[in-house]
Amino acid sequence: MDTPGKKHDIFICSAKEDNGIALAMCKFLEAQGLACWIASRDIQAGKDYARSIIDAIQSSSVLVVVLSEHANLSNHVRIEVERAFTHNINILPFRVQDVQPQQSLEYFLSSYHWLDAIDGKPADHFDVLSRNCAALLGRELKPTRQKSKPGPALEKPADRAEELKPEDMVQPKPAEPPAPNPKEEAPVEPLPLAPPVVPPQRIIKKDEYPRPIKPPVPPIGKKSFNKTWLWLALGFAGLIALFFLYKSVFQKHTITFKNNTLTAIFIELDGDMKTIPSGGTFDYTAKNKYHLQTQASTYILNSKGGILGQKIIWHIDTVVGSWKNFSYPLYIGPNFFLLRVVNNSPANINYMKMTASEFNYTFDYNIYIPNDGRSYDMGYFRTLSDLNVYIRDANNKYLTWDNGKNLTYPNLYNQYVSFPYKY
Repeated sequence: MDTPGKKHDIFICSAKEDNGIALAMCKFLEAQGLACWIASRDIQAGKDYARSIIDAIQSSSVLVVVLSEHANLSNHVRIEVERAFTHNINILPFRVQDVQPQQSLEYFLSSYHWLDAIDGKPADHFDVLSRNCAALLGRELKPTRQKSKPGPALEKPADRAEELKPEDMVQPKPAEPPAPNPKEEAPVEPLPLAPPVVPPQRIIKKDEYPRPIKPPVPPIGKKSFNKTWLWLALGFAGLIALFFLYKSVFQKHTITFKNNTLTAIFIELDGDMKTIPSGGTFDYTAKNKYHLQTQASTYILNSKGGILGQKIIWHIDTVVGSWKNFSYPLYIGPNFFLLRVVNNSPANINYMKMTASEFNYTFDYNIYIPNDGRSYDMGYFRTLSDLNVYIRDANNKYLTWDNGKNLTYPNLYNQYVSFPYKY
């Protein structure tokens, strides 16, 4: 959702070598109704460059980072991503080259889903980028207007041919009679004609009917033999084409979403929000070559509906490109953990605070954890080496874990840390 007081929707972060891609991305997103901020265009002359960057990041809701080899080597890109991470601004990596983030960039971007545009044509993936940005902002994109193309010019009718007049037509000449033979010959008397021979007629009985005459059967030659094999080959090719058409168009396949986390996952499919319990699965049926674009999330809520800790988001962009069912696992990476607290003290817990000196990581809120010895989930947090935990109960007794010395991270997926509170 949009944050009150935000002046821009999207902050575009890129190395100076990728400024051309960033400007084209900015133009496309603003055409969709999403306000963007980019340094090469929006920093006014004479103003403090660093302060302008920080103000623009804090005034935006989403930071899109153009991930490339140049971005890996840019200190400005690293600082801008770190500032967005510190202020809890949504980060959306847009990878234009087949590279992996290095050093500190890997630390900040490891928990986010990337959009890949590594085929050499980043502009072809701007539409997917705009839809993901709109989903993070909680709004609909501005409909694009299609310009009507002018129709083809009407062709003028061809001139009609002039009709032929009777006098212009060529009249055929009458045939001339044969010339008389100059030599006169004596007439020859005709021979007497013989009487015509009449064949004897056969009397057909009433119960006798003429038999139908069957046409002669041509012998099987070389040409008819080749045509037979040709038709067989064409029929076999047609069956293969129908099989592939059925497989690619009509046959459906199943995407099995597997929840490997310790909490429920909420995923939007075909406009409906589906809930996948911890350790459970959900089967989604789609046609072959279907392009699925959606997002899933998991989080812990308090009794008033507020989110405890951080919200984990998966940006799903996949294509059903095979002719068989396949699985899509969802899990928490090693950079996060689930905090669980067990209260074995004489009083109820009413306050908890999480801090880390590294880039000002702080979470504090009033909570209620009864002293019943049961385990309660307190939210997802980052696996920081200097993470401090402070818990206080109703008797103003408190316990602290300083500089992460009581924290042990197994560096596995879907990990959790349990704190026994007792004094």
